[in-house]
Amino acid sequence: MVIYLVLLIFIFSFSIVMMLNPSKRTANKFLGIYVLLLSLFAGLRFHTGWDWEAYDYFFNLLNQANIYNFFSYNIFNYEPGFVLLSYISILLNIPPFLLFAIITVSLIVSSAHKYLGKFVYIFCLIYLYYGYFHNFSIVRQGIAAALFAYSIRFLIVRSYKFYFVIIFASLFHISAAMLLAIPLLLVIANRVPFFLLLLLSICMVLLPLSDMLGLKSLMSKIPALNIYLNNSTLSYKVGFSLKYLELLIVFYCYYERKVFLPLINNFGIRQFWIFKGLIIIELMIYSIFNDYSIIYERLSVYFEFSHAIAIAMIVSTFKYKRIQFFLMLILLFFVFARYYQLVYSPVRVPGEMSHLERFENYCSIFNERECQR
Repeated sequence: MVIYLVLLIFIFSFSIVMMLNPSKRTANKFLGIYVLLLSLFAGLRFHTGWDWEAYDYFFNLLNQANIYNFFSYNIFNYEPGFVLLSYISILLNIPPFLLFAIITVSLIVSSAHKYLGKFVYIFCLIYLYYGYFHNFSIVRQGIAAALFAYSIRFLIVRSYKFYFVIIFASLFHISAAMLLAIPLLLVIANRVPFFLLLLLSICMVLLPLSDMLGLKSLMSKIPALNIYLNNSTLSYKVGFSLKYLELLIVFYCYYERKVFLPLINNFGIRQFWIFKGLIIIELMIYSIFNDYSIIYERLSVYFEFSHAIAIAMIVSTFKYKRIQFFLMLILLFFVFARYYQLVYSPVRVPGEMSHLERFENYCSIFNERECQR
């Protein structure tokens, strides 16, 4: 836990320095260090985080391949973009985990800087809660989610390039193809009245509407989902949680006049409209799929970035630095609680494979022998 705490203190310090000295030069310097630090921390890990062994086994197989047959070593049926990028990293003698971390963190941070400008320091702290740990587990989907984060700029300017980026993202995780519906969903989400959205959401969370509507039987027809739906350890009802309460608060803020008017002044009506719509979509995903936790968790991966941006935008509306500092202290507490939960989460896989569910103790390629895994 100590190394995660050290990382957290470093990042919080970076955020405070950027808040107190908001010059472009300072921001660029610290963001560069920020990207490097987080990329190295995630990219050089060893037997740390979920799915490490499966990916490591695949990378070792690719070491035996050549340029003509490397796709034949894809025994796990990974998406072609991921296989190709993995093989390129091996050819370049770059650890694949490191290359993926550099790509993902760079895309995320540069996109946050694009959308938030001088307020990016708020995001730097929130990212440790929302999104960073994709680099430790769902690596393929993490790359796809980072590409979606990048593509939001094209939604803001109404560019067709959004669709090309999403199609490219689906080459790393096929689920990204669902994001092609985002432009239509944004229009629908922003047209539904606040109280109707709130009523629908609460009813779906508190009542077993998913079963009544036959959602489980419909999803069971998809083989990739069926194995999760019938596993009570992986798929259970989330219900009314602290996560849901936080989501409702953020959702409400985007309808509160004292909040949304400063948001529009700071970031423009179009960007406000986009991130408001993404919060609504995230809320509906929680509400509809809260009976099936694993499905909700996988879908929500794509909206963690926009959620973090939405929170950062709200915090930015407070003009006084001391209030922003106080709010960031609260965020720091939540990030710490998140790390504590990750490190000391209950073991789901018993026996020798139990470390698949653990992040403690953190190991890197520099202390493989001492790691004892």
